[in-house]
Amino acid sequence: NIAMEHPLIPLTVFPSKIARIIEDTHESMRFPRNYIASSLIMALSVAIGNSHELTIPNGKKSKALLYMALVGSPGAMKSAPIEFAFDPIYNRDMELIKTYNKEIERYHDTPKEDRGKRPHSMQITAKDITTEALCELNSHNNHGVSLINDELTSWFGNIDKYHSKGGADTPFWLSNWNGSGVINNRKTNDKITAVKDTCTSLFGSIQPSLLHKAFSETNMTNGLFHRFLFTYDPDEEKPIHWSEEDLPSTSAEDWNSFLMNVLHFALDIENTKGRENIELSKEAWEQLKAWQNAKEDFLYQNEEEHSIAIFRKNQLYALRFCIIIHVMREIAEDLPMSTLIDEHTARQAILLAEYFFKTSALAYQQIKYKGKDELGKVLSIMEMLPYIFTREQCIKVGEQFDIPKRTLFRYITGDNDDPFCTKIKHGVFQKRI
Repeated sequence: NIAMEHPLIPLTVFPSKIARIIEDTHESMRFPRNYIASSLIMALSVAIGNSHELTIPNGKKSKALLYMALVGSPGAMKSAPIEFAFDPIYNRDMELIKTYNKEIERYHDTPKEDRGKRPHSMQITAKDITTEALCELNSHNNHGVSLINDELTSWFGNIDKYHSKGGADTPFWLSNWNGSGVINNRKTNDKITAVKDTCTSLFGSIQPSLLHKAFSETNMTNGLFHRFLFTYDPDEEKPIHWSEEDLPSTSAEDWNSFLMNVLHFALDIENTKGRENIELSKEAWEQLKAWQNAKEDFLYQNEEEHSIAIFRKNQLYALRFCIIIHVMREIAEDLPMSTLIDEHTARQAILLAEYFFKTSALAYQQIKYKGKDELGKVLSIMEMLPYIFTREQCIKVGEQFDIPKRTLFRYITGDNDDPFCTKIKHGVFQKRI
């Protein structure tokens, strides 16, 4: 069984200038490190878009496409890191939308016989949009348009609804994750929108108490859950004190400049040659293959079926992280542009994949055990603890089940004719079941 810990995202995956921005925003603005680090990764994913594609020796192809959710209680400071990370892209999109609105107004004011080509919006993010409109935007934008939704609860509430023009949105998002293209058969003005090559990422936040509603039994079995990455704040239960430190004036400027450099680099590739096809070095491939084989064997030996399902997507995310880290390092460290991913990048991608494997396992446990009765929760907690465990370990696991500590220990050693455990010494217990 997987311990229900809130792991720390490995900051070593970031070049020093990006790691400094993470620390600056944490110290001055109190952004949780995991939230701001994950938000920066997502912004890089969106900036890279369709410009890079990785092909590994077995022929499998990957893009920098991610689905991610920041998981935290109300007031856990999830929105602010998203806004900081995407502010440079939002500002650019606002200018593009203003330009588009003027052009489309001019287009409609012009007599039909004198109109030229219909203008299209070239934004790369959207917040409140239907799948039909998203397909339409992507059909005119080679880079890809991603959905950034501060509160994912409403998005989950809409994807399973049956629309009058035919079907729910879930199949669209399941297919979109592969980045191979989508076809929207919901006709508008007798038009079917088909996009051969897409790169639409998905990002937002959600409360842990709502995970089980978002990922219903259907969304657990159809693969939607396994397509998501999850990020938690390990310090959420600690008090947040206002800081007297100002955010260094260069931090926001440096992030703005860096992210725009990545975006312009990607757009230049898309405008000149369409896409940069990259590969793994021999050493990088051996590193990734050894990790994948060892992890797969371990999970099979321990018969952890749900963990195997999580890892099947997690190993593909490792390839996507390779692209993001590769481009991030090239721009941040001013490295020579290369189409070969090195061993260092592969190692960092594995660290990032392992982090998200742990957080996906945590999300799975929260969804699986939500709604159980009191005894069911205690039995689930006991199942996850080692044979001999400490009070602290028990409390840590118990936090995920919304059960008071006093109630939990009443079952373990307290007011119960048949306690579940024996107290070995102060703060240390041994299972009896």
